[in-house]
Amino acid sequence: MLYPPGWGFPYYFTYLSGNQEMLSVMIANRSGMTMANFAQKYLFRPLKIQDSEWDWMYGLSTWGTGDLAIKYHGGFGLFMTHRAMAHIGLMCLNEGKWRGKQVVPEDWIGESTSVQIIPGGLYYYGYLWWITPTEILPPPPTKYYQAIGYGGQRIIVIPEYDIVVVITAWEFNDWYWYGSPYNHLIEEFIMKAVLA
Repeated sequence: MLYPPGWGFPYYFTYLSGNQEMLSVMIANRSGMTMANFAQKYLFRPLKIQDSEWDWMYGLSTWGTGDLAIKYHGGFGLFMTHRAMAHIGLMCLNEGKWRGKQVVPEDWIGESTSVQIIPGGLYYYGYLWWITPTEILPPPPTKYYQAIGYGGQRIIVIPEYDIVVVITAWEFNDWYWYGSPYNHLIEEFIMKAVLA
């Protein structure tokens, strides 16, 4: 079902990988580089992520032709090691800096990890980050934020305690809008251990 832009904002939200697919197309068309090459040049290399630590699924989309055709997907297909994922999390924790060098603008880290949409359930949504708020409505400060990937892959950033957690898993019952064993792990074990 399609809705006009802004319909129901900020309470109506449907996650759709097609949005990230379109983002990949826009970056590729604007930069003249594939999404993978763009990420390698502007993110992975500055973060000292080796080429052997990541791979990106290559293949033309079945729904895109002409200017909409993509070679590297935006909504899925990026494979990374724990170390590479941790580098991304640490860069975000440090407001876009890696070893003192600004890799991603600080303002973008702040905006993308702040509540933009309130879909209900356990998480709110920023720009490509799932956000666990400190309390429920109205949009409260962020408690922690996560990149949540297929099957339970996660980069979790907890700014208040300077913690980055990386999880690679293969758990398909992890429906993040109904409940998550990972949130329990974070809040009942990791955060309490730090506080203790």
